[in-house]
Amino acid sequence: AARRVAASEGIEVRLFRNTTDGKGASYGHHENFLLRRSTPFDRVLATLPAFLVSRVALFGAGRVGLGPAGERPGFQISQRADFFERVSGLDTTRRRGIVNTRDEPLASREWRRLHIIISDANRSPWAAWLRLGATSLALAALEADALATITLADPVAALRTVSRDLTLRHPLDLADGSAATALDLQRRFLNDCAAVPLPAWGSEVLDSWSDLLDDLASDPFSTT
Repeated sequence: AARRVAASEGIEVRLFRNTTDGKGASYGHHENFLLRRSTPFDRVLATLPAFLVSRVALFGAGRVGLGPAGERPGFQISQRADFFERVSGLDTTRRRGIVNTRDEPLASREWRRLHIIISDANRSPWAAWLRLGATSLALAALEADALATITLADPVAALRTVSRDLTLRHPLDLADGSAATALDLQRRFLNDCAAVPLPAWGSEVLDSWSDLLDDLASDPFSTT
């Protein structure tokens, strides 16, 4: 479309895919999953923040600038990390929560619509496939009460730490007094997912998820 407009109008047209304008505004790249309503939501709130925060290390789209308006120089992994202010909440345009509590099922009442707003827009089809697949497996393990309950001491601060840690080695403080890196947490979640019955596509996702964690731990540039 850009090429056609450029050719017909004689002007240069550039298209950008991002989730912030660099001037303090952010717009969502949202995911929606079916989650069994029988799953207690307090379990979701206890388990999901650590998964979503650590997931940023794997699937961020990259951003130049630190702070909502990019007011400080620097590069970070996630375009969305600077726009979250609390652990959970309904709002999607202000005071955003890492776990969004909106529940419009759009299906039978058997299902909750789990609305995830923390993601970056990513142009890699493989990254999108793995992000959706890994999250689906994690939610299945959560439904089975098999996903580790890992509580970050300060999830909002941890989100910014993960986004700005280009080494992927910065330890995150946990509520129990211990610490773990984002990759450590993702590996623990992966192992939990591997211990429950998998859908037909699950093994391929687990293998790719594991390979990605191995690559990021040894050399992030090897994932290109």
